[in-house]
Amino acid sequence: MARMRQALGTVTFSDRSTVERLSVTLTSGPEPTPSFWTSVFGLRCNAPGYQGQLIAPNFSDTVPTTIDVRPWLAWYTNAGGWHWLGTVGVNRSQWYEWTATPSGVAEWQTPGGAITPWTWSPLSVTPGNGTYVVAVFEAIYWYGHPEYVWSYARSIEDGDAITTYCSYP
Repeated sequence: MARMRQALGTVTFSDRSTVERLSVTLTSGPEPTPSFWTSVFGLRCNAPGYQGQLIAPNFSDTVPTTIDVRPWLAWYTNAGGWHWLGTVGVNRSQWYEWTATPSGVAEWQTPGGAITPWTWSPLSVTPGNGTYVVAVFEAIYWYGHPEYVWSYARSIEDGDAITTYCSYP
């Protein structure tokens, strides 16, 4: 593996009579730079008069493609370490099925061409615990062969300042 630097592997998930196999890429060497979804959506931190929210990236593909997407928030405190929150509770998140198109998610496009993306809101964090929050999306693109991707969502602290996380002192 060290000489190859990269290898293709398979992860198998099974639930009763259903079996799902996904391709994964394994790499060795320096830790890769985190990747972010490249859209203006993401985790919007609290700002004065503004409640925090997570807006899903406008997933796209070259041809209309079914995608399954699972959103997560991960939070960290020195006292408690890392924790994961999904849309249905701690350590549990729901998969959402959408259609990625060249211009974004078909289900979010209005007849007038505006986009009304999926939003998880309101998000509230109790101050005084030194909490850091990041947003993560898992997605499976089903075009051709299933491709699993996992990436951070950009965070916007105040105004237009883009960060990798939200900080709540």
